Amino acid sequence: MMVLAQAYLIAWMTVLTTVLGMLLIVLVAHALRVRWIVVVRRPAEHVATTLPWLALLFLPLLAMAHMLYPDPPEHLKTWLSLPLLAIRGGVCFAIWIGLAETIRRRTFKTPPVSVQPVAAAGLPLFAITITLASYDWLVALTPEWSSTVYGVYVFASGFVSAWALLAILAVRAAKANASHLHAVGRMLFAFVIFWTYIGFCQFFVIAMGDLPEEVRWVQLRFAPGMRWMTAALALFHFVVPFFALLSRANKRRPKILAGVAALVLVMHAVDITFLVGRLPHVFDLLMLVVMTGTTIAFGSFRARGQAPLADNDPQFAASMKYVS
Repeated sequence: MMVLAQAYLIAWMTVLTTVLGMLLIVLVAHALRVRWIVVVRRPAEHVATTLPWLALLFLPLLAMAHMLYPDPPEHLKTWLSLPLLAIRGGVCFAIWIGLAETIRRRTFKTPPVSVQPVAAAGLPLFAITITLASYDWLVALTPEWSSTVYGVYVFASGFVSAWALLAILAVRAAKANASHLHAVGRMLFAFVIFWTYIGFCQFFVIAMGDLPEEVRWVQLRFAPGMRWMTAALALFHFVVPFFALLSRANKRRPKILAGVAALVLVMHAVDITFLVGRLPHVFDLLMLVVMTGTTIAFGSFRARGQAPLADNDPQFAASMKYVS
């Protein structure tokens, strides 16, 4: 049962962080009125509307919490108690769903209602809640350990995964041209580097501090069994995407961009497994397929009858003419 519970957590966090990354892309796009992204923004908005389904899938995780999370130290017993974990999780999902649904309701109208103030106000709320959630659902697996940049790392992991998914959706979008692919490829390239930077900073600070309770977290991930996973992350989540997307031409080639994006999505699942701190299991793949499939089905159900592109947006025509 422990293996199954861990597989559920890995699959759920993999999908959730990607969806939250999509929500952040939507928030930033509306807050800054980013023009080039309008052509490919609607698929990201559709992905963000799957959050109610993922909130429902949070309930089984609470039921398995006693198997996943060890007894915390005395000073954390109240904070990490199941009722408070449930309350904080509910608050986080209420904020995320509220933001996604407000944007959906207003931008899907004709003409659309501006959500710039909502998106701008949502950005700090998003930062606080994703940090809180990452500590509650992942750091609590090893409650004697903590990292001040952990929330940023989880955000970076989900955000780069979201850009990878958006790259695949952009390749499939009929109206997206080579300049749009180039723009998405630039963002994917940038956040692959950012994810690597945050991960290295966390490792470097822990290694320099050399505190027993912190070093044990690193030692587990460099132990003989898990060492290959750490190496795979370095190679396939950074080195390969970095050099593949370094070329301007490659960012504009649909097959190369989609291939690199697919690799990043796979490595995101490996990254979440790495954070949970155990070797991959066949249950992880099965659970991930089920979780991803049901989330796609829910998103497709909610998107039925809706325009696949934001062609009701006043900036759509200008976005179509974007050149980079």
